Amino acid sequence: MTLIDTTLISALPDQISSDLEGETILLHMTSGLYYGLNNVGVKIWTLIQTPQTLADLRQTLLDEYDVTPEDCDRELKELLISLSEADLISLD
Repeated sequence: MTLIDTTLISALPDQISSDLEGETILLHMTSGLYYGLNNVGVKIWTLIQTPQTLADLRQTLLDEYDVTPEDCDRELKELLISLSEADLISLD
């Protein structure tokens, strides 16, 4: 799966989420599988409740966290691919 700066990322409606002491737990309603997010993952999840491009997400994270652009890009793409494979987000 190739993600480019213009890839549009959005949360899919077939899931529910709940905050638990600084983490968010996602439940895919169809599969019944749970997925946990740390505080940075929670930030990303909150942002993609409204569709965001990869470039916009990356820039927001770079502005808010002390991370190199290379590490941010790699880790963001890894998370997005994982969420997509779990059918929790759409990558268009």
